Amino acid sequence: MWDIRFVGLDGCNTMSGEHKEFLRLKGSLMVNTLINEIEDAFVKHTCVLSAFSVLDPMNLPADVSELPEYGIAHLETLAQFYGTEQIDEFEGNRTVAPPELGCSVTVRNELEAFKPQLFMYKCRGEDSIAKVAAAIMKDDIIKGCFPRVQKLYELALLIPQSTAVVERGFSVMNDTCTVLRTSMSQRSLDALIRLNAMSSTVQGFSDDDFNALVDEFKSSKTRQMLL
Repeated sequence: MWDIRFVGLDGCNTMSGEHKEFLRLKGSLMVNTLINEIEDAFVKHTCVLSAFSVLDPMNLPADVSELPEYGIAHLETLAQFYGTEQIDEFEGNRTVAPPELGCSVTVRNELEAFKPQLFMYKCRGEDSIAKVAAAIMKDDIIKGCFPRVQKLYELALLIPQSTAVVERGFSVMNDTCTVLRTSMSQRSLDALIRLNAMSSTVQGFSDDDFNALVDEFKSSKTRQMLL
């Protein structure tokens, strides 16, 4: 169990005994439940995320004769995860998801058959997952022969390479919601963070763009726009 402590802005614990007891009973439970969810989503599936490295052409062996033995364990991990139904159980709730890519044997065989093609991509200069994914998208024959591999490359492109984007988001939130803005509503905070994130786009707006945006806002009856 994590030791959860709540302190005031001055660094001292200024809460009443009643509030401390409420946070001890309810807050700790909520935080630990959240931690368990995060561990279940990320720590448990770390091996699956690592297995996507087999799709990177830079990890291929230099000799084509070594391809049959390349990435066997990682290929099996991907085939089992995306080729079998997944069961998620948490606090009595049970969810069953069907196989994402069909039969695990079919997924494994398709991945094995794709290895020579991946080696050819590397020899042609497609030396990253993004370049291989782009090459597959441009070739209708390859997409038809390896539909499951195409899907795996699309999933691989969604895996963040670092937490820098998330960390920048937290920094923006902290800069926006300061000590003097503690009464700011969630809606206002969300809008300000979105404006900050889109600042590069807004800087490219011309006067005509701003005028058109203002006119559209004024003519809207609900005065609510999806940004």
